Amino acid sequence: MSNIYMTTLSGVKFDLIDPTEDMVVWDDIAHHLATSTRYCGGLPLPYSIAQHCMLVHHILMKKGFPEKTRILGLLHDSEEYVWGDQITPVSRAIDEMMPGARAVMNEMKDNIRRTICRMAGITDDEYDKAMPDVHEADMAAFHIERRDISAVRVDSGAETGTTPVYPEGVSVNEVMDWETAKRFFLGHLAEYNINTQLAKVA
Repeated sequence: MSNIYMTTLSGVKFDLIDPTEDMVVWDDIAHHLATSTRYCGGLPLPYSIAQHCMLVHHILMKKGFPEKTRILGLLHDSEEYVWGDQITPVSRAIDEMMPGARAVMNEMKDNIRRTICRMAGITDDEYDKAMPDVHEADMAAFHIERRDISAVRVDSGAETGTTPVYPEGVSVNEVMDWETAKRFFLGHLAEYNINTQLAKVA
């Protein structure tokens, strides 16, 4: 274990450089993501990372993707429970100042995410196969969020360099409070028989 870690709600010291599956506590993930906001809080209400992940999961369900893809959609930002939501402009700025730094950070984040996904029964091969579809759903969720809950009119296509795609019948009708978001997030994990009981912390 390295000496660079994040202490989670349950007291686990989550190693950011060398994470292991025994460091993963589902209640930590649900709680941290439910109490952390998207877009640096730049929305009328605190819209959580947990609700965003559930939106991606919902899009994948609507499109009929298989179970492992849907689980990955739910967990696609799970590393942010120990990393935080580093907005894209910050990542770009860091890469501008220190070329190559963004690639290193993305590798670290991917390593954390894969560790979490293995705990959910997703192999690295399944992860690699499903990630392009999850990324597409993630971008759709971004455009939906910018359309439905931004305080000002935002050109989400210009922000991302992509053409906005809005899956039929998918919208953000309300912003969940953190307790509701955490409960629903854990509920989705339980639907896939992922053990959401608190780990015993030594």
